Amino acid sequence: MSFVMRNSAAAIDALPHDSKLAPRIYRTIRGRAAATARRLRLIDRYTFEDRRRASSALVCVICGIESEFTPVALKAIAATTREQSVCLVSPGYDSNALRAICRQLAWSYMSTGTADQALAQNICYRLHPYVETIVKIDDSIVVLPGSVDALVERLRRLKKENILKPGAVAPFVPLDPICHRQILDALGLWKDYEDEFGRTHLGSPNAAIETDPNAAVWIWRHTAPLARTAERLACQPETLLMAPVRFHAGMVAFERSYWEEIGYFPVRRWRVVFGQPNSTADADAFSTAAFELSRPIVFSSHILAGRLAFPRQREAMSCMVRDHSHLFFN
Repeated sequence: MSFVMRNSAAAIDALPHDSKLAPRIYRTIRGRAAATARRLRLIDRYTFEDRRRASSALVCVICGIESEFTPVALKAIAATTREQSVCLVSPGYDSNALRAICRQLAWSYMSTGTADQALAQNICYRLHPYVETIVKIDDSIVVLPGSVDALVERLRRLKKENILKPGAVAPFVPLDPICHRQILDALGLWKDYEDEFGRTHLGSPNAAIETDPNAAVWIWRHTAPLARTAERLACQPETLLMAPVRFHAGMVAFERSYWEEIGYFPVRRWRVVFGQPNSTADADAFSTAAFELSRPIVFSSHILAGRLAFPRQREAMSCMVRDHSHLFFN
C-alpha cells in the first residue's frame, strides 16, 4: 500500500503546476455537459405535416388532450391567423381529428412521442428556422381578431423604443392572477369581485382566480364578450405591466433569438418518466430569464385574450361554454 501511495504522490507531483489547469478542465467539462443537455432539448420522436408559409412570424398552438374547449379556442385562433404560418402541436399523442382540422385550415400539424410541452415547442421551433417571431398560444386561450399581429407589433415597438428589452409580450387576460385586478379596476368591478371572493395577494397560487370555479364563471360573465371589454380598455391609456411574479404563458410573443439565447426551453425528462409532465417549463424559463438576463415579461392592456379555465375550474366552465357559447365566439 505504501508503494502505491508513494507512486501516486509522485504522479501528482509530476503534473504541470498550472493554477489555471483545474478551472479550464472544469469549464470544458461543464461546457460539454451544457451542450449535450441543450441538444437533448431538441430530440424526440415526432410526426410533421408541413404546410409552412413564407412568414416571418410563427403561431404555435399547443393542444393538450382534446376537450370541449378545443373547438372554441381553435375557431378563434383561425379567425385571427389568416396570414401567419400556423403549426398545431399535440405533445405526447397523435390525433386524426386535429390532422383533419389542420388540413382544412392549411395549418401544419406536429405530434410528439413525449408528453412534454417544452420539448414539443423546441422541436416545432427548430422545424421553422426562418421565422423571426414566435407567438405561442395554448388551446385554453380565446383570442380576438388582430391580437396576434398586435402582439408581434407591440414586441417590435418595445424593442425599437429601446427603453427596455423584453423577453416576451403577453396580452391582458381577465382570468389571470397578475392581470385580473388591473382589468377589473378599469371596468369598475374590482370592489364587486372582492366582495364576492375576498382579498388576495397578487399572483397567489391559491387565490380564487385560479382555484374557485365560481370565480372563473364570474369573470367571464362580467367580461364577455371579450371584444366589448377590449374596446373599453382601448379607450383608456395603455398600461404596460411587467410581471412581478411567476406568470402563466398561455399566449405570449417572443423573438426566436431570445429562445436561442436562453438555450431553448428546459426539458425535465425524469418528470415524464414518473408520470409528471411539466406543462409550465416555458413560463418557468421566461420568469427565470426576466431576472437573470433582465428580459422582463410585459403585458399590454391594449391587447386582450381570454383564458377559459384553470384545471380546478374546467367542469364549471365546460357547462358555461356549452350553455352560453355566444359569449366565446367573436
